[in-house]
Amino acid sequence: MHLQAYCESGDLESCRQKAITYIVQDTPKTDYHEAIDMLEGLCDKGHIKSCLSLGRLYSLEFQTIFRDSKGFSINKKDKKLSKKYFAIACRHDASTCGLLSQFYEGEESIVLKKKACENNKNGAGCYHLGKEYV
Repeated sequence: MHLQAYCESGDLESCRQKAITYIVQDTPKTDYHEAIDMLEGLCDKGHIKSCLSLGRLYSLEFQTIFRDSKGFSINKKDKKLSKKYFAIACRHDASTCGLLSQFYEGEESIVLKKKACENNKNGAGCYHLGKEYV
């Protein structure tokens, strides 16, 4: 089955993957606004990976990629959207809280990194927490 068919049958992860293909494919079908609309709808339905994808799209780490390779520009005000979507993800999956910590300093940042470390099975949260103490 194709992503479209899985998405139409209600598989939210297939819908997220379809939205991502709108961004990463350099074809006439590349459509950032459609991808963002799809991801927002999925996040609203509680699909946490879609919230995470939106947070990453709006974060600074991806601005250069989109601006240079696709001609897509993300405004500075969209850091607020990045924070919003990372916060939604953090509320539902503590292992993602490290991504939200970039918007805070001091104790607030450390608390979020600890939360990520305690709930992250791959160690990334603990790595970022450890950097606080080096």
